[in-house]
Amino acid sequence: MNKIILWRPELVLGVDMMDRHHHSMVDLCGAISERSMGRGGGTPAGDLFLELVRLTSMHFGAEEELMRRSDYPGRMDHQDRHHELSRLLKYWETRALRRELTLNAAFLQHLNQWLENHILGSDRGFSRFLLGQE
Repeated sequence: MNKIILWRPELVLGVDMMDRHHHSMVDLCGAISERSMGRGGGTPAGDLFLELVRLTSMHFGAEEELMRRSDYPGRMDHQDRHHELSRLLKYWETRALRRELTLNAAFLQHLNQWLENHILGSDRGFSRFLLGQE
């Protein structure tokens, strides 16, 4: 069974911009999962996925600008992680636009897991730096 990521207190990092973006990304992942399982109505799962790709790209750009402005020492490694996912998202986006992307349980699990791991891992480290906790 596909585990749907839900917004919860431990995902809050204390940096408003990051938290707002992450919350929207988590909500989109949940909606994609729900639609792909035939639950809910409204926007199709593939269209929601394309919205997630656009939001993720915007989020990465904003986060990387914040890293640059704050002289974050882990910036290059963090950006490398963003670039890796961006390449994968671009591939998935191309397939989604061609209607070749199957939003199956394995794919959705990977997407949810990536988002949760990124927020709780590298983004948490960056937020601690910004908040002077590191």
